[in-house]
Amino acid sequence: MVDAAVAHLAAAGHPPLSIEPTNYWSSGWPRLDIAPKLTNYAEAAGLQLPLFHADVSVLKAKLLAMPQSMWSKAEHAVSNAVMAGRNSNMDRFKPGVEGIVLLFSDNNGELVYQFPYYDYFKAELEPLLHEILGPADALNIVRVQLALMAPGTSNIKLHIDSGGYAQRGHRIHVPIITHPHVSFDVCPLPAPPEQLVAATATAAAPAGKAEAAFGQAGYRQAHSAQGGDSSTGSCRGSFGC
Repeated sequence: MVDAAVAHLAAAGHPPLSIEPTNYWSSGWPRLDIAPKLTNYAEAAGLQLPLFHADVSVLKAKLLAMPQSMWSKAEHAVSNAVMAGRNSNMDRFKPGVEGIVLLFSDNNGELVYQFPYYDYFKAELEPLLHEILGPADALNIVRVQLALMAPGTSNIKLHIDSGGYAQRGHRIHVPIITHPHVSFDVCPLPAPPEQLVAATATAAAPAGKAEAAFGQAGYRQAHSAQGGDSSTGSCRGSFGC
């Protein structure tokens, strides 16, 4: 499998790289250097392989046991918090996707706001963050969000994240509750031309301070097919690169 992946990258014009990691999370796991991350192609970082399996069981149990109303925007307005100026972006690129914001930053990743629901998930969430990033780097996180995708009714379209929070930080996606009818692709090859054009063109439109802008630094998409239960994942961006 590894040989096939290396051959695929070489055929696409990205020969194997002899790069030893120079940066590490405080957990001891290596992290991607910032230089290849700032290019337009994920392949510039070379072949990336899984490092370990994180234990998500405690957070998964918390999500399954919590009231479903906590996913609703109406409930967020009462017991969490809501942000204006994001609905059109979300409807365009993430139709049908429900979310819970725990930490959120401005577009540059300089001002970070902790939402009330963070305390609700803190006991189950922070051990997972420490396992992945380490206690020291967990203090540098600028965004923590939970996303819920219902099969057949939700779709995260091909898009490219940009802004200071995305360009200078690492985005880590952790599947918590999975389902065979939901797939998640990071930098799919080859990218559908019409979707990639739409994603890159969006970079020309400036985003509001609270919005997740779309521009450089890799693209991702997720699809949900008909049938089955929903899929839940956590999405984070952190500094300290």
